[in-house]
Amino acid sequence: MKLRSPSRTMTTPVATLFLAGGLAACTISPTPEADPTLSTLSADAHANVAKLSGTDPRGAEVRERHAEALDAEIRRLCGVLEDGTVPDSCTVPEATDATVSATIGAADVLPESAELIAREVASVPQESVLKLARMHGELAVLTGTTPEPESSTVRGLVDQAEFDPDSADLEAALRALEWQYSAIYGLEVAQAWADPPVAASIGEAVAGHRELAEQLRELLSGVPESRLPVPAAGYGMPEGKAPTDTGSALATAVSIETDSVFMWQANATTAEQPVWRVWCVLAGSTAALRSAPLLAAAGTDPASTGLFDLG
Repeated sequence: MKLRSPSRTMTTPVATLFLAGGLAACTISPTPEADPTLSTLSADAHANVAKLSGTDPRGAEVRERHAEALDAEIRRLCGVLEDGTVPDSCTVPEATDATVSATIGAADVLPESAELIAREVASVPQESVLKLARMHGELAVLTGTTPEPESSTVRGLVDQAEFDPDSADLEAALRALEWQYSAIYGLEVAQAWADPPVAASIGEAVAGHRELAEQLRELLSGVPESRLPVPAAGYGMPEGKAPTDTGSALATAVSIETDSVFMWQANATTAEQPVWRVWCVLAGSTAALRSAPLLAAAGTDPASTGLFDLG
C-alpha cells in the first residue's frame, strides 16, 4: 500500500521509470518512521502524565495536552496510507513504565522536561519548532522558573560553541535587540501611569528587557559595533494606544509583554542555526514568565492569550 503525503504528491525517479516501462510491475515505497526526537519528547510527556496524575492535576493536564500534540505531530510528519490510516511504523506507543506517585509534583519533573525540550529543539524539523517553543514557555509559567538565554547556558544545550549566524539569523538578532529598546520605552511610559503594584511589576519587566539586551549584545559580540542598534531618542506608539490612566497602562504593558513572547516564538521557527534557535526558545520562555504577573493583574489566564496554543 502506497503512502500519501499530507501536503504534496511527488513523482519519484522510481515511479518515473515504472511509468516508462523500465521496471516490472512491483511497488517500491520507503517505510516512514516516527521522528526520533519527537518520539523522545512524547515519551517524556506521557511519563510526566503518569507521575503527576496523582498529585498535580494541573501539571498532568498540561503534559497530557503536550503529549497529544507531539503524537499528532509525529503522525502528521509521517503521513497516511491511501486508506487514511497511519503506517504501523509510525504508531506512537502511549504506554509508559512510569508509575503514579503520591509525592512527586510539577517542580520535581517539569524543569527536567523543559530542559529536554530546549536540548532537543535544535534537532526537530523546523515546522515543529513552534509547538516546542510554546510547550517550553508553558512549562516556565507552570513551574515559575526557566533558564535565561545566557551564552553559557545555550552552549550547554547545543553542540556548538559560538553563534556564527547566516544573514537571516543575524538580521533577526539585530531586530530583536531593537525590539528590546522599543519595549523598554513603551513599558516606562506605561509605568508612569500605572498604580503602584502594577508599576512595580512593570519595573521588573523593564529590568528584564535591559538584561536581555545585554545578553543579546554579548551574543552579537562578533558583529562590528557600528552594526549594533542603539536606543533611539524616542519611540512612537500607535494612535489611541498610548496609556492615559491606570487601566490603559496595564493593558499597554500586557500587550508589549505578550507581543515579546510571540516575537521570540516566531524567531525560533525561522532560526537556521541551533544556537540561535535555542536562544530564541529560552528568550521566549523568559518573556512568558515575565508576562505572568501582568496578566495576573489583568485577570487574564496566560493560556487564553494564545501564547501556548499547539493547534
